[in-house]
Amino acid sequence: MRKKANKVEHMFYDVVYIAMNLFQTYIIFRLMGIFFNREAINRNKECLTYLLYYLCITGIYLLINIPVITLAANLIAFALLSFNYKAGLKQRVLSVSFICLILLCSEGIIVLLTGHINSPIFSRNDYSSVIGTVSIQLFTYMVVLILQNYKNIRKGNNIPTIYWLAIFLIPSASLYIIVNLLMATGLPLIQVLLCIVLVLLVNVATFYLYDFISMEIEEEMTNRMLLQQNNYYERQFALINTALAANKSLRHDWENHLSILYSLSEKNEGKHLMEYLSELMEEKTVKEEYTRSGNVVIDSILNFKLQEAERKGIQINLEVSVPEQLSVKSFDMTVILGNLLDNAIEACCKIAENKRKIRVSIRYDKSRLFIEIKNQYENEILYEKGNIITTNDDKKNHGAGLSNVKNAVEKYQGLLHIEHSDNTFNVTALLFV
Repeated sequence: MRKKANKVEHMFYDVVYIAMNLFQTYIIFRLMGIFFNREAINRNKECLTYLLYYLCITGIYLLINIPVITLAANLIAFALLSFNYKAGLKQRVLSVSFICLILLCSEGIIVLLTGHINSPIFSRNDYSSVIGTVSIQLFTYMVVLILQNYKNIRKGNNIPTIYWLAIFLIPSASLYIIVNLLMATGLPLIQVLLCIVLVLLVNVATFYLYDFISMEIEEEMTNRMLLQQNNYYERQFALINTALAANKSLRHDWENHLSILYSLSEKNEGKHLMEYLSELMEEKTVKEEYTRSGNVVIDSILNFKLQEAERKGIQINLEVSVPEQLSVKSFDMTVILGNLLDNAIEACCKIAENKRKIRVSIRYDKSRLFIEIKNQYENEILYEKGNIITTNDDKKNHGAGLSNVKNAVEKYQGLLHIEHSDNTFNVTALLFV
């Protein structure tokens, strides 16, 4: 009779566990949302992958139920789930480490509080507390609600490698410590429990540190872009003021010029007339404006950058056809145009002056903004893991340009296409605005 009762209890526990597994899948979905941006993803594919995760983890529990195998399966599953979202390797590794740690800490705390200690991880799990299983998921969900207040991590800012290594060391070492604590025998329950709680608190603090570093990096990049924008605008305003002053001066002298031209014409002084007209044509009192489309942001960036290119002996071919107003943030336009033109100018400066050419085409048509920048180059294009990397010695201030451009373009569901031949580098950006 007792054996039959135990079997019923075990079946009831299995039903509760399977139901709570569904809740845990939702919790993992929420955790992934803390680490990754869910914009511009395939929602159907995302739902399917989480369903497959639920089925696999439930199957492993029903068929195997050995803690170390469950832990390994979760590590692999979290890594695969992270590919639903656009992110770099560093961000994926940290997310998997933190999510595993949060789940393991939550489970360890509740398991110990419900009196289940010294669980061997290489043999079948005999934990069967219904209250404990429900409490694990509720406690984990509370931790998720606390962590979701951190908004900067999901932006995917590329933090310096030394910081990343320091942050990664904490959750990875914590996982090792907790596994050993749960396997250890003879340790007082309160001591093991306190250690796991402290490890969880340390990692929550580390999570805050990770979020803070991401915020600082974003602010630094924003300040740099704002400073660059100010330089563009100052140059554009200087051009406008110079043009206004020149036009005012021209109007003031116009009557004198006309009287001289009339006098020379009346006296049939054809030679002197042509000389005087030539002098007027050659007079350049206004710095050249490459474009005056009416779009202040685009005009400012182009006039600033292309004057720099002209000073460096680069031949410019420019075509601009855009409306005065575009629904593209000035910050994003600065990132896209500024970085692409910087790269083109830098590449041209490394070749002979008679070969230096940049072609810029910006046009708007039917809610689509096309930006194409083509330049000559002669240096080798270096790739790392499929991405173009800088050849500049100053790695701190160079090398993230194309990555930043791609991120800015993708904000507008756009595409960035790069192609190059032996001596021509061509970048095309398409934005839906």
